[in-house]
Amino acid sequence: MNDLKNKADILIVDDHPANLQLLANLLRDEDYKVRISTNGKLALKAIDNSHPHLILLDINMPEMDGFEVCKVLKKNETTREIPIIFMTAQADVKDKVKGFELGALDYITKPIQIEEVLARVRTHITLFFLQREMKNINQILEGKVRQRTEELEIALDKAEESSKIKSHFLALMSHELRTPLAGIIGLSEIIKEEEKNPELKEFSDSIYNAGTRLKDTLNAILDLSRLATDKKQLDFIKVDITERVGLIVKSFKDEAKFKNLNLNFINKSGILFGDIDKTMFDIVINNIISNAIKYSKEGNIQIRTSSDIEDGYKWITIEVEDTGIGIPEDKLEIIFDEYRQADEGMKRNFEGVGLGLTIAKQYTEIQNGKISVVSQLGKGSTFTLKFPLNSSGKTVSLTEEKQFENTGKLNTKKKHMPNVLLVENDDIILNVTDIFLKNICNLKKVKCGEDAVKSVEHKKFDIILMDISLGLGIDGIAAKNEIRKKSGYQNIPIVAFTAQALEGDKERILKEGFTHYLPKPFSKGEITKLMEDIFNDTLK
Repeated sequence: MNDLKNKADILIVDDHPANLQLLANLLRDEDYKVRISTNGKLALKAIDNSHPHLILLDINMPEMDGFEVCKVLKKNETTREIPIIFMTAQADVKDKVKGFELGALDYITKPIQIEEVLARVRTHITLFFLQREMKNINQILEGKVRQRTEELEIALDKAEESSKIKSHFLALMSHELRTPLAGIIGLSEIIKEEEKNPELKEFSDSIYNAGTRLKDTLNAILDLSRLATDKKQLDFIKVDITERVGLIVKSFKDEAKFKNLNLNFINKSGILFGDIDKTMFDIVINNIISNAIKYSKEGNIQIRTSSDIEDGYKWITIEVEDTGIGIPEDKLEIIFDEYRQADEGMKRNFEGVGLGLTIAKQYTEIQNGKISVVSQLGKGSTFTLKFPLNSSGKTVSLTEEKQFENTGKLNTKKKHMPNVLLVENDDIILNVTDIFLKNICNLKKVKCGEDAVKSVEHKKFDIILMDISLGLGIDGIAAKNEIRKKSGYQNIPIVAFTAQALEGDKERILKEGFTHYLPKPFSKGEITKLMEDIFNDTLK
């Protein structure tokens, strides 16, 4: 308290000298710094020169009473915070109310009581310095908050810029890898089908498998990147899970047959509805079944669907049981970690970057599911997936879905061979696509957007396969827009024939006005299946 007294500057304003002297001596004895003024105008001048920390202000004074002085002080931004205690010989409630309305903090009634004056002065001096200290602290905190906010904004800008750079890099790498992969996989598939020499056929098989492996690795890395940046948007639909799993199992029949494995699908509970993100769900089941085939040299792979109740909730259960190499008990904890495999090190026996199970686990959990595994070394593994069962509501039937069936056959009842324009600036992909579509359509090939626009002016095409990134000149989107302006081309199918295959690219490109989307690399079955769909649906 003594520290506050030494700091405190008190101004006493009273037109009675005896009162001034009494109060001044009283407060100086308490170690306060005291100034005095005998009227309101002199008081205002004194306050202009040096702001006191407390004012004891008499109400009844000639020329300018205490109320008027208080009004002036409270209108001035630099003096309005100075605490004022009115002094009066009157006990009129109206005067007290008026004083409080003007901004006074307290009253002292004359004749003064020494203990009362000291107590009130002590209280208001303490409050003044505490409030000033609090104000200073608030200013410091506000300054730190502003500084921290600016730092966070800078960090956020850097993070957003870094994210943009990363996204651009991923898009570039995806495009630059997918384009040559389309040529590698496509040409090797052609050689594999047409080559009669067993040795060359085996070489083409090796090239095809190596290209497919590289494609799978690229997709896994991009999937993981999407998880890390939280860009994967969920799109839940209600489907029959057993039907969905059955379609996926069917797509692995040839691969299992090639390894002399028996691949069986057993549905124990009939129709089971669940709300899933179809793309995510497919990736999960594909990764688990692919691993089962990969790590099994002989025997059986069974995929079973059923329903059960656990912790009071109904679940759809999907089990994938193999007779593969099994997983050591001490490795069961790491197989779902990024870039980890049960078989690690330079002498590992199986290919891959160790992302399939990581993605399967995270995609399962994002869909409110669970994944677990039991395994016995040398005898095999069983992966168990659980998704919430949805027993009611409108469902999306997948019966007519053909995405896993690439027959490569077209409706031979067409009255004419469709005219197809292929716009592609990569020579290898031009040649691969030409061979894939041989005897299916009349194919015209151009390498830039400008030539595509000129071509439609001289010939009527039924379908256009349009690459998006065409190098110099206009891109595929601009070319498509120009073609749409031509007579007879407002509604014809224009396929986005592109290596832009990151998350969201398909949706973004289709919104640009393309009717279909085919990402690179693609197989003969995929492109002929797409053409079949377009021919059958559009060119009837």
